[in-house]
Amino acid sequence: QSVTIIQIYQVCNDSINQQLDQDATIRLRSACHQQKMMMDWRGLPAERHPREQFKIDLLELAQTFRAKDHDLLIMGDFNEEFDSSTADQLQELADSCDLHDLMALRLEYTNFSTCTRSLSGERRIDFALATSAVVQACTGAGYHTEGYLLQSDHRGLFMDFNTNHLFGNPTYKLDNPILRRLVSKHSMNCATYVHEKFRYMEEHRMFSRLENLLANHADGDDFDYHQVKQWDRDWTRSAVHAESECSRIRSTPHTQKLAKKRKLRSFLNKCLRYFRRDWDLEPLAGEYLVDDFILPTTEAEAKERLKSTSSEIRKMARQAALLRDEELKTRIDQAEALQDKTGAKKYRHMRAAEEQRQLTAQLRAMNPNSDQGINKLQIPADGDFNNCKTCTDWINVDTPDAIATALRQRNQVHFGQAHGTFPTVPPFSEKIDWGASTHTAEVILEGEENPFDPNAIDDIAQLLIAQCKKTTTLDTINPELTVDEWVGKVKVWRETTTTSPSGMHLGHYKALIFPISEETEQKFMQRRGLTLAEEEPTLNAKRQAILQAHLDFINYVVKNKYSLERWRTITNVMLLKEPGNFKIHRLRVIHLYEADYTILLAVKWRQLVHHVIDNNLMNPSQYGSMPGREALTPAFLEELQWEISRSSRRSLLRNDFDATSCYDRIIPSLANLIARSFGM
Repeated sequence: QSVTIIQIYQVCNDSINQQLDQDATIRLRSACHQQKMMMDWRGLPAERHPREQFKIDLLELAQTFRAKDHDLLIMGDFNEEFDSSTADQLQELADSCDLHDLMALRLEYTNFSTCTRSLSGERRIDFALATSAVVQACTGAGYHTEGYLLQSDHRGLFMDFNTNHLFGNPTYKLDNPILRRLVSKHSMNCATYVHEKFRYMEEHRMFSRLENLLANHADGDDFDYHQVKQWDRDWTRSAVHAESECSRIRSTPHTQKLAKKRKLRSFLNKCLRYFRRDWDLEPLAGEYLVDDFILPTTEAEAKERLKSTSSEIRKMARQAALLRDEELKTRIDQAEALQDKTGAKKYRHMRAAEEQRQLTAQLRAMNPNSDQGINKLQIPADGDFNNCKTCTDWINVDTPDAIATALRQRNQVHFGQAHGTFPTVPPFSEKIDWGASTHTAEVILEGEENPFDPNAIDDIAQLLIAQCKKTTTLDTINPELTVDEWVGKVKVWRETTTTSPSGMHLGHYKALIFPISEETEQKFMQRRGLTLAEEEPTLNAKRQAILQAHLDFINYVVKNKYSLERWRTITNVMLLKEPGNFKIHRLRVIHLYEADYTILLAVKWRQLVHHVIDNNLMNPSQYGSMPGREALTPAFLEELQWEISRSSRRSLLRNDFDATSCYDRIIPSLANLIARSFGM
């Protein structure tokens, strides 16, 4: 959605100038004189007043943007009231461009002045004119008190907007796996995450609220959408808060020498703060007992030692990989000297894995086409996205807004290719919803009768409807998730996979499935200076409670057939099919869903596939996504057929029908109807 914001200033008329003091009159006449000079330079009529020309120019500009279907927000110092008898041209502007007095609509009263030098009573000469869409997106508006934020004889105005409503769908910034603070292999951060998240949920009564929600609405009666939205909102906030409390994971390899130097730098910074506040350093004497450390005696000495330490850290960081390798070699030698075969083997495997990771990173960096972003795009010159394959005249777009607009237009055309077919037009589209849960869908699944008029649909459509009859008991697959199903799926999912537009990446879920060792818990409690009370749960107990609460909440909303708001937010990621080819039809589209919603679909779809195989409900020629089969098998069978034909000298005629963009043309209502016929 395009929104144009125009900030204006209209000079005062002559009658007002005569009522003001000399200094104010000089300033206002100066502005009027400047605009008069600009009019003379443009060759406009000399007898026309700058105020009159201002309104003509503003009307022309506003109509130009409205012709491009832009919404408008025009605000500033108009130096006249919107509803005054002299504001005929402003009224014409409002009528022709669908503009409304936003401040009057939001405040519902206008009997006050916005200018302290107004000599003619209460005059609201500072206001905002906006189109209907902008007014609806405005959640609050008002005027500041005199002299607030800036010294002026005008009162500033402010407006708050629902940006999603105003500008359309937001652009979600996907997290970078390298910058994540929460990684399941980092045991201390996982402990911090569990502790902070449990504390947040306790402080916001999330466990008790969930218990009340499950107890009061267990049968689905009087489903409380408001409480569900609040709980899910707090669930997301608790995850973001808990991750923010985790320590930042450095990109450089961890070494003991570098860690000691960084600890020394932190302590010297603390000493420097004590010097600047003229505090005694004696209480710090026992905090840093490493390498016969001596406290600095002056602020200058602390600065010099801090500078040299920072320089050493930068040098060591550049050699961190070599230092890390030397430390691992030392640990291997020590383990072998102590005849610790298990320890030596562990460090050898660790060293080999790190060397392999470094090699992979170097090879990836040498590939110029790796992680190539889309900073330009080639689109058809005539703007027709339906015939990209036959287009010969292309133009380049390289601004972010133009690229985003072109991609949206192309995707609307691309994903709407099936429009006009039987399932996308009435009567099917009116009687079968997205989830295939209407009464008509039940009639089709039962196969008792055709719910559509035979004269309204063709024979192929009637055959398609007949094939949607159930082949097994409806709703065979249990919609609820168990802990084992959840853990089994999360455990095998690669953690660096990009998911979740909300920011709850896979690290949030993996941190809750792996047990926290007693050694890690003791180390965490020691660092935090905490003691475990008698009735306080351990970190593992907290982890299990958080995981169970999340599963109970998911099962509750699924049982009541409610889709969470963040589940309905999908991010489209565009990838290059061919390196260096930026033609718009040569991009691959990836849809990114919330991780927990994807897990739910993956677990239930896997159960459905196994149910179909176990009951012989699937065509035996199906190989893709089937357990015990490979998608390469049909290609191998085809090669065998051609080889048999060649060796036996027999004729063989084969027809292959490869549906173009078949996955992109799947119609959700029809797909869900067929899935339900197999027991989903």
